[in-house]
Amino acid sequence: MPSSVISFNQVSLGYVKGRTDQLLVRDLNLSVANRQLIALVGANGAGKSTLLRTITGLQKPLSGTVKLFDKPLDTLNAKTLAHYVSVVLTGQTEISYLKTAELVAMGRFPHTGWLGRFSVTDRQKVEAAAHQAKVTPLLEKPIYQLSDGERQKVMIARALAQDTPIMILDEPTTHLDITNQVNIIQLLRTLVKTKNKCIIFSTHNIELALQVSDRIWLMHQQTISDSVPEDLVLSGTLAEAMSTELAPFNPESGTFQVQHSSSHPISLKGAGTRAVWTRRALERTGYLVRSQEPVSIKIGSDTSWIVYHKNQPVSSAQSIESLLHQLSQLYSSLSHP
Repeated sequence: MPSSVISFNQVSLGYVKGRTDQLLVRDLNLSVANRQLIALVGANGAGKSTLLRTITGLQKPLSGTVKLFDKPLDTLNAKTLAHYVSVVLTGQTEISYLKTAELVAMGRFPHTGWLGRFSVTDRQKVEAAAHQAKVTPLLEKPIYQLSDGERQKVMIARALAQDTPIMILDEPTTHLDITNQVNIIQLLRTLVKTKNKCIIFSTHNIELALQVSDRIWLMHQQTISDSVPEDLVLSGTLAEAMSTELAPFNPESGTFQVQHSSSHPISLKGAGTRAVWTRRALERTGYLVRSQEPVSIKIGSDTSWIVYHKNQPVSSAQSIESLLHQLSQLYSSLSHP
């Protein structure tokens, strides 16, 4: 197998509007190794879908050369391309009155003869794909009866049945709850490591991408930053590209933290999980947590929270809801003695 399964040489991406090229990525030079799970992230409009469509041959680059397995993409016919790349794109249309099993089986069409006859191997691939994507119970249902999340998993099963060395997925976890999101991503990781695949998926869930990806492609300023997740964070590149004033990126936690308006200063003493969630509750409800303030909270050794004013205990609470209620009353009394 070539050292690079995908390569970009001086590639510029975008679209033509009128007589003008609308440039999204300029002069991209990038090589993709095998056995990589790559998360593609970036702001809306950065060109994520355009990049994926270009890799799959659905859209031509404005300039430059894209190669799959050292072969120029524009020299590959549809059948050859279907042996190399399987695709799950947003907005794909399906025949709603097909059964789920029939839609998954469509993934095997590049491998069947011109009569479309299924071999034992083809059927085994379809069954395995349905099992891996956890859609086996849905196989006898028509597509129109499926929820958006179920349909998304079926489209992934179809791509799995195609059994290609490269998989391209545009926001594969859209419409899925957190359990199914993690199941799909873990499945992709397993395929990369055990089936020698290269998988590229776009996502808006950057926090999840940081935890599971081998590499991250960050699209910003008409270029792509290609790095392992940790270096992308430590270099400050991710924060620079994706942080906003309302939700800056916290490199220590690997999360985007929503900024709340604060009106009442308060201090918090304690550590551990209860302290973390107490602080989050305080900041969410408008308190400014600082080190030394007249009003303070101490995390009790049991399950209590003790409220102090000028180092004197004034109340205790057995839940965060109760604590917030008592603080509201305390600040009200301090404002209107």
